[in-house]
Amino acid sequence: MPEVGLGQIPTLDRAMELAASGKFSSVNHIRQYLRREGYTDVSRELGRPAVNIMIVHALHAAVSD
Repeated sequence: MPEVGLGQIPTLDRAMELAASGKFSSVNHIRQYLRREGYTDVSRELGRPAVNIMIVHALHAAVSD
């Protein structure tokens, strides 16, 4: 189970939110931003290939909108 602080959005949900914002160009950029926001489980939550593919698709969709 992901570590979620009080009032904190789960890591994957936040990553998808950031990807959809159109302000990020890569999964690594999102990972760095999440760490700066205080997420401690970034490697574990975003380390699976399927998750990375989902984020990449969201990044591409944000650019094409």
